[in-house]
Amino acid sequence: MLLLLPLSISQDFAFEAQSIRLTATNLEQWRKAFPHVALEAELWALDEWAGTKGNKWFTAVSGALAKKERAAVDRVSTAAAVRDRGGGQLC
Repeated sequence: MLLLLPLSISQDFAFEAQSIRLTATNLEQWRKAFPHVALEAELWALDEWAGTKGNKWFTAVSGALAKKERAAVDRVSTAAAVRDRGGGQLC
């Protein structure tokens, strides 16, 4: 009888939750890709959902973060446009 055991890979993670585990390289890449997102807070918030994605959690989380980044950029752009029109001033 052949018994296969999972390989034990000892790796240090820069971010480690229940489902989401990122190396320092991956975490830094996501920091650069999503500068308008509170990355660690969003990763914690997405962790349970990521667990439902199985082996595709990395792609799913990356997509969710990209969506949050677009929304944040849209908010910044809208606020800048309102400011440039002279709106939002307190009198």
